[in-house]
Amino acid sequence: MASAATELLVGKIEELLEKEASSIAGVRDQVDEIKQELISMKSFLEDAEGKKIDTEGEKEWVSSIRNSVYDVEDIIDEFMYRMYEQQNGGRLARWIRKCIQIPEYLWKDSQSRIPEQCKMHDLMRELALSTSEREKFGVVFDRRGVMEETRARRLAIHTTEGEIESCTGLLQLRSFLVFPSGLRSPLFSNTWSSGFNLLRVLDLENVPIDKLPNNLVYLFNLRYLNLRGTRIKRLPKSIGRLHNLQTLDISDTDVKILPGGTSKLINLRHLYMGHFNNSGFESFICARGIRASSHISMFKKLQDLFFVQSDKNMIRLLRNMTQLRMLGITNVKESDEIELCASIQKMKILVWLNLSVNDTSDVFLRIDALASPPPHLESLFLRGKLESIPCWFCSLQCLTHIDLLWCRLEEDLLPHIEALPCLERIVLDNAYVGKELSFSRGFVKLTHLELFNFRALNNVSVEKGVMPNLQYLGLRSCKKLKTLPHGIEYLTRLETLYLESVTKKLVESIREGGVDRPKVQHIRIIDHHYKTSSGLSYESLS
Repeated sequence: MASAATELLVGKIEELLEKEASSIAGVRDQVDEIKQELISMKSFLEDAEGKKIDTEGEKEWVSSIRNSVYDVEDIIDEFMYRMYEQQNGGRLARWIRKCIQIPEYLWKDSQSRIPEQCKMHDLMRELALSTSEREKFGVVFDRRGVMEETRARRLAIHTTEGEIESCTGLLQLRSFLVFPSGLRSPLFSNTWSSGFNLLRVLDLENVPIDKLPNNLVYLFNLRYLNLRGTRIKRLPKSIGRLHNLQTLDISDTDVKILPGGTSKLINLRHLYMGHFNNSGFESFICARGIRASSHISMFKKLQDLFFVQSDKNMIRLLRNMTQLRMLGITNVKESDEIELCASIQKMKILVWLNLSVNDTSDVFLRIDALASPPPHLESLFLRGKLESIPCWFCSLQCLTHIDLLWCRLEEDLLPHIEALPCLERIVLDNAYVGKELSFSRGFVKLTHLELFNFRALNNVSVEKGVMPNLQYLGLRSCKKLKTLPHGIEYLTRLETLYLESVTKKLVESIREGGVDRPKVQHIRIIDHHYKTSSGLSYESLS
């Protein structure tokens, strides 16, 4: 595997020479020297893998060169990440999808924005595991007992029962991931991390711990720390010792406020906080942010910040955080409008924006003062009553995803967004109080449309040629809508029709023999969810 990794690195070096290093004086020659060294390493490792090595000295020599290859891999990956981030950071997930070479892979999105599952055949899985363990690339531990000494660089603990009695001898470990299904482990004692000095990735999502090990703050090389869903109540003030930390996820924990020590996390890029409500669209409040201290403006490299509670000081500090690419603010108040809009207007590279109020009454989410929205904004989430449709909606030329929740607009939104060239996904939940929605033009790239909690809506119409690429249509809690959208037969690429808590008349019209059945014959999946005394039930109408 090490020789294969070397070959991969040579390819990366060639790409680097073509795209980046050629434009910097003196760098091309140095990178070319690295390339030649890697080619020599590759030849050496291929010879070593084909011969029997007897002496301890030779084994140590081969191991040293193999580790050097992996060290170079880390350095080049970091450089390529930064280079790509500057050029196309907002589309990183799509790029990763494209690069995955495993047949029949399954990508599962999560709130932590990392791939959770990859599907492969059993034979390939066993081959991958055995090869990675043999080459010390990674180890998967999925049983009870003692973790034996290993020189693996990556360790994934995946167990459904029992305990891990000890976990030592992992001096080479770089990545440590835990999938804690049924895990009850003494692994997380105050001494567990004492030998993990090279650790760069630590993922403890949903692990049942309520306190961080004391030694954690001495992991100087740590880049990624995921504590999502743990029982942690506070972060230690000494967390500022993690000078190289780039990602910190404390969402869905009991942490209420960031300690002042976090101001020393000078390399922090991604900060995820707050509590998420899993009751879905039934609840007005989807996320609650946490309070951030005034030190948050010292994060000069911070790119992602959500969710944070709004207050006058916080809104004012945002003016200095022009490097943000993702921003989520809760508890926005009417009095925040001028300062908030002025701050957002300065964020020229912002691609993701989530704003919400914490009151379902007549408190307005005021954002009309935003004269010029971020030019590269791709995703917009607004939760709260809007007095009118913001005039800047029609200028969001890069927008791909819009969620309007509990906005209760009296004016029809559709004419303001129908011409947006990149719009792919629309979710409207109690966003409009009118009786009719007419999709009369545009929406050329739209693939996903959800209409929820339209209490007065009794008619939806779709003109021929509109939404030509729509694949998913969801209707939920539209209690006065008694017929399918007129023109649904024109949506020839529609694959899924999702119905929940809709009228009986609408459902009966699309059953076998129903009056509108011919209009939905082309739809592959028609799911109907309805409430009963025992909960939510389901039937397929396909």
